[in-house]
Amino acid sequence: MKKVTKLTALVLLIVVMTSLLASCGASKITKVELVTAPKSAILATENLGTVALKFTVKDVADPVSVTLDLTAGLPATIKVNALTVNITYTGSGVDGANYKKVVGNYEIIATFKEGKEIGKITFNYRVVTDPIDANFATGAGTQTDPYQITTAQELNNLRNMTADANKGNYYKIMNDIDLASIANWIPIGEITTRTVADKIVIEPVPNKTFTGKIDGNNKSIKNLTINSSVDTEAGFIGLFTYLGAGSEIKNLSFVNANVTVTGHLYTYSAILAGSASKTTLTNINIVGGTVTGGNRIASIVYAVSGTSTYTNCVSSATLNVQCNYRTIAGGLFGELCGEDERANANIIARTPSIFTLTNCEFKGQMNIKALSAHSTSFRWFGQLFGGTSYTAGAPTGTGIDVVVNNFKANGKINVLKHTSLTNGIDSLIPVGTAGNLFIYVDTYDGIAVDKLFNSTTDNKASAGKLGRVHCNCKLIINGSVVA
Repeated sequence: MKKVTKLTALVLLIVVMTSLLASCGASKITKVELVTAPKSAILATENLGTVALKFTVKDVADPVSVTLDLTAGLPATIKVNALTVNITYTGSGVDGANYKKVVGNYEIIATFKEGKEIGKITFNYRVVTDPIDANFATGAGTQTDPYQITTAQELNNLRNMTADANKGNYYKIMNDIDLASIANWIPIGEITTRTVADKIVIEPVPNKTFTGKIDGNNKSIKNLTINSSVDTEAGFIGLFTYLGAGSEIKNLSFVNANVTVTGHLYTYSAILAGSASKTTLTNINIVGGTVTGGNRIASIVYAVSGTSTYTNCVSSATLNVQCNYRTIAGGLFGELCGEDERANANIIARTPSIFTLTNCEFKGQMNIKALSAHSTSFRWFGQLFGGTSYTAGAPTGTGIDVVVNNFKANGKINVLKHTSLTNGIDSLIPVGTAGNLFIYVDTYDGIAVDKLFNSTTDNKASAGKLGRVHCNCKLIINGSVVA
């Protein structure tokens, strides 16, 4: 019996020693993850830069952050705390110091070992000679080979594509783009302002306007956040400031976009763009999100000018309208504007514009609140658009045709009471008015006039409650001229 006991003890000792030996040889790092990838495209004169890695180490509560420096080639080792991790590389482009010099598409697979393999990370990048091409991982900007957008940075790089030399370039979004890492998006494109007859005119800066064609590829841009304060001058606020003539955007959704604007009365704010001219939008979907502040807001584009075609544009956003002096707000679009040619303050010519809006739907909510006594000035609100632009002195017969086909108004216009005002907007429109395509409130010689249009009987109104149409403008609904 004693021999059996000693034998058992010997076996147990061997098992324990074997286990200890095995544990001594085991890796102390269990996992490696890529936090920040190298540039997706680089010039032949550049390098891949640095890569942020995260290692999970046994008995260490928080992951260990380490930077892999690729500026001088591919390092064979990396330090993780006091541990040395060996790295081997396979894939195309692995040719020593020249890996970053040769033009082409490359893949590098880095295998990390510390006693045993702890993980592999793949780097995909493109080496180019044209600085413009370095903004995107793949593509040439043509219709058959569009620039491919795969990251938030590549989307941000569209601001490098506003020069006249890049007009008409094609782009394609390859996957959902999350902008949560960008705390405050700066709208793409530059604008300027000038004063004409005491009115502020906002204009795009030449050679600084986006005029490309984007295929959203049925993907989403998520968590766009804009917090803008424009206290001294007007502006265009959105993913883009202004979409120039010939721009086309299709098959794109915005999820949980939040635009907040404070400051100047004439700031034009929306999620896609503050303004657009002679553009085509198809299958644009705003899913939730908010646009707050200012007195000129919409969910997709605020000011639209020139002949444009918008099809299958839908929004469920919430618009929080700060109703102040001359407020115009639309569920989808704000103002539909003609194109004026001026000599000093006088309009000398106006180009007729045709806006075609087909299968569009607003199913969000517009919350309207008066902020001051100025709220008794004109206010136009509609689920499709706020109104057509009025410019005093416009030549007759040069207005705007608004062609509407199959519009759905499933949203809500909610007027919030402002208890400090006795002659404010809350006395003009019933609280909680819902499902209306258009509400128009005006004043005449200081006397408030409340109009909730339901027919074509008022020549200042649009039929079907679609929007305020005036100044030699025409409204065509489903093929019939109704106003």
